[in-house]
Amino acid sequence: MINCQEKSITGNPLRRLSTMASIIYSLLRTGKSRLTDLADVVQPELDHESRVKKFKRWVTNENIDHDSFFLPMLSKILANLSTQKEVILAIDGSPVGSGCVCLMISLIWHKRAIPLCWLVRRGKKGHFPVEMHVELVKQLAELLPPHNNIILLGDGEFSKVELMDFCESKDWKYVFRTAKNRKIYKTPKEEIGKLESSLYPKEGAKTAWFPEIYYTRKRKYGLVSVVCHHNPKHDEPWYLVSNMDYPPKIIALYKMRFGIETLFSDLKSRGFNVHKSKLRHPDRIARLLIAVCLAFIFTILAKIKSKKFSKKLMKKIFRQDQPTHFSPFFEGKKLLKYIFDFPDYVSNNFKELLLDLKSVRL
Repeated sequence: MINCQEKSITGNPLRRLSTMASIIYSLLRTGKSRLTDLADVVQPELDHESRVKKFKRWVTNENIDHDSFFLPMLSKILANLSTQKEVILAIDGSPVGSGCVCLMISLIWHKRAIPLCWLVRRGKKGHFPVEMHVELVKQLAELLPPHNNIILLGDGEFSKVELMDFCESKDWKYVFRTAKNRKIYKTPKEEIGKLESSLYPKEGAKTAWFPEIYYTRKRKYGLVSVVCHHNPKHDEPWYLVSNMDYPPKIIALYKMRFGIETLFSDLKSRGFNVHKSKLRHPDRIARLLIAVCLAFIFTILAKIKSKKFSKKLMKKIFRQDQPTHFSPFFEGKKLLKYIFDFPDYVSNNFKELLLDLKSVRL
């Protein structure tokens, strides 16, 4: 790992870092991910075609990878996890680029999701193979510091025995939504039945559960807990499978999973439109996601750092009668737009933001 403040960077490493900075800047300015759009707002001394080619070389460069250009930027966040009471993670997938899908794991933090790692493959919206689930969580396990309370959350796609096995091998806890037609067993030979017919809250209650049961017809996997929670506001009940044994905690944790869906919205339609990048090759999209995810983190960081700005300046940017109306991401975007449009007002604060992204492994 090279610390930019301690050792000068020259040659190809400097050019790669400089190009990534240009892409992040363009993402923040334009809110778009197409290389032709990103090239519109940087380096006017070059013609537009040369700028596009420069960005294309970056996303096709095999020297650009997650470990070298993204992971070092998370060093402070990852180092701080060891001091937290619990580390809550969410896994989910979404379409990106043209004809590709991304499987991502994020850190749930203050009702937000911070991207940690991802895999991209060709395909349409739908379920990923379970081998891909396990491959990604193995990649994640190498990133995390030692911790005795790591919890993985996922929707119905991830309630696979292979993923549960991996969590158990790492002594992680998990909460996954599961299908209502899954069969459960009191013992490996004594069937209880399908979840929809055997587990539902009594009248006047929202929650019912079975502790220490065996899960699925083929594997008889156990022992696990299965919870049925039906909020009257929702048409369908939640069926949740977990290796935890306290239903209120299981339900509260699963509700936190929705932070990763908000993250995908921020990376896509509400933020940087990565689904409209027009890139078709999974490796190129994976590299573009490095810059997109850093732009997302930079936006959240801008909102956090805004507490240091003067009240007079904040009144220029935000309506004071709606202090909590917008999300931190939206407010961070608005703040960065003001910084870019009126740099003289906030130049010192902007420099402070840059100092938080200072360590880069090349």
